[in-house]
Amino acid sequence: MIRAWLGGLSLKATAFLALAAIAGAGSLYGYHRISLDRAVEAAKTACASSIELDALKLQLERLTAKHQLTLEANMHLASEINEIEARRVADEKELEAYETRTVDRVDPDLLERLRNH
Repeated sequence: MIRAWLGGLSLKATAFLALAAIAGAGSLYGYHRISLDRAVEAAKTACASSIELDALKLQLERLTAKHQLTLEANMHLASEINEIEARRVADEKELEAYETRTVDRVDPDLLERLRNH
């Protein structure tokens, strides 16, 4: 039946065509396996890169939030420092005013201790 289909080729020619067909099929299978392995490796690399990118984005979001909290805390502390400095200046002026009113009534050593305190 195969001989009839091949049109009366010799046995050597038929064997050669059979071997060529087997070699061609083997080559196609080998190419398919190599191509598949490369595609799987590329997919793994892309997946790993995607996971790394997601992790870096999350880290960036957390650092941005931490930076914002730090800025807010710095602003709050600066505000408190300004308030404390204003109270210190006011207390210093009040002490100077008190000194001018009571310079003759208060012991100079007591005034010096109040200034240093």
